Amino acid sequence: MDLERIVAVLRSIKEVTPSLYVTGGEPTLVPHIGEVLRLARRIGFCPGQGKRVFDNILQASEVAKWYGNTLSINCVLTGGNIADARGVLDFCLQHRIQIAVVPAIQRHMPMIAQGDAEQLRAYRDILGEIIALKVRRPATVVGTRMYLEQIRRLGGFRCRPSVIVTISPEGDIVNPCDEKYRTVPKTLGKANGIEPIELQLRHSLKFASAYETCGGNCLKMCYLGPALFLEKPWPSASDILS
Repeated sequence: MDLERIVAVLRSIKEVTPSLYVTGGEPTLVPHIGEVLRLARRIGFCPGQGKRVFDNILQASEVAKWYGNTLSINCVLTGGNIADARGVLDFCLQHRIQIAVVPAIQRHMPMIAQGDAEQLRAYRDILGEIIALKVRRPATVVGTRMYLEQIRRLGGFRCRPSVIVTISPEGDIVNPCDEKYRTVPKTLGKANGIEPIELQLRHSLKFASAYETCGGNCLKMCYLGPALFLEKPWPSASDILS
């Protein structure tokens, strides 16, 4: 949307609430995100929400521990946010919260692969530090060391999206990758407890015949992790068990 349309949307939101939460990693990729946030402030959205966000993260971490779960912070790496990523890492270490790092993906490729030499150096430096941290304190970092080394190299891998069962919030069984399985329907069935998911996948999806070679190298944790585990199960398993 252009800024005029964004202002109209923000004014509509302001009619029902004084608070505005910008969530996800995607908004930070908008070139004029700074101007959008300045406009939101002028329209009258409450300042000072940032501290509450951090307080909520700390509270959520404690609640997760109480129930035997683990909260982790997902840090998406681009060429221009390495300094900020270090701040996220420091925050996680200070408060004993797990950190997960993933390269930002655009058009099935890591954005950092198109970065300049300085950005690539900074990216590999911070991944090197995180790998060293993984070796010293395995539970601090999400993912295996193999995964972290792979995203540091930005190396190719044999992707196997068919090992991922993808369920939408509405309970639809979804095509695991529309890049590799372009001729496969977007919705493959329903996770409704009536017919087993496995049977629905067998009936609706012939992976071998539908497969197309992927020219990208998306390095998404949900694809790369299982792919590496299938290629080299023992190193991956020993990493997890450690």
